[in-house]
Amino acid sequence: EHPEMALLLSAISDAYWRGPGLYGDATSFEQQAQEINRKTFGDQHPRVAASLNALGYIKWRERKFSEAISHHENALEMRRQILPSNHPDIATSIHNLALARSSAGGHAASDLKAQYNQALQIRIKAFGGENHPEVARTYNNLAGLSAKEEKLAIYSKSLHIRMGLLPLDHPDVAESYRNYSLNTPNKELATTLSIRCWTIRARALGENHPFTAKAKAACPDGAQQCSHEDLFTELDIP
Repeated sequence: EHPEMALLLSAISDAYWRGPGLYGDATSFEQQAQEINRKTFGDQHPRVAASLNALGYIKWRERKFSEAISHHENALEMRRQILPSNHPDIATSIHNLALARSSAGGHAASDLKAQYNQALQIRIKAFGGENHPEVARTYNNLAGLSAKEEKLAIYSKSLHIRMGLLPLDHPDVAESYRNYSLNTPNKELATTLSIRCWTIRARALGENHPFTAKAKAACPDGAQQCSHEDLFTELDIP
């Protein structure tokens, strides 16, 4: 029960839910990691909080939102007790709790936006500006709760941060392509971005993954995945 074993178990858990979506196995490995961390470091420790956060994210992906909310609430409470108030891990917990509550429904959009904005401000200060993948992630989720006339500008901000920091075939870029395509009035650009999203997800997740199927469904009938060269061709996106 060495703490390095806990790190290995967490890494295995991560691989199980990210790839094949084996959430039960992922949960089991992360719970084992959490138990080792508790025995090694005590109940109040950043690694224990990290395991709670990971379990919350797994349950969110599994669409067990009440369990996800509980894990994220516990992680946030612990992190607020043991970390400085401006620590990026606190922002992560605030962000993930807002995400789980948004998915569960029954929470006021204004409250969720306030949580995302709180996470955003912590992240911008912690990372020295907006050019960070986690800042882009928060903008992306904030856009989903924003008024129709604000959505596209916020999705654009998230997309441009991601395109500047990540490879253009990264799944996070694909997510931003999809969200921008669903909100832009430019139908030609929307089609191009939808096909790029489908192509990236098919390569990263496989043709049979639900996210890939959702991306394909947004493309016109008869559309073909784009070539590697086309995938990396720059686009003029406002």
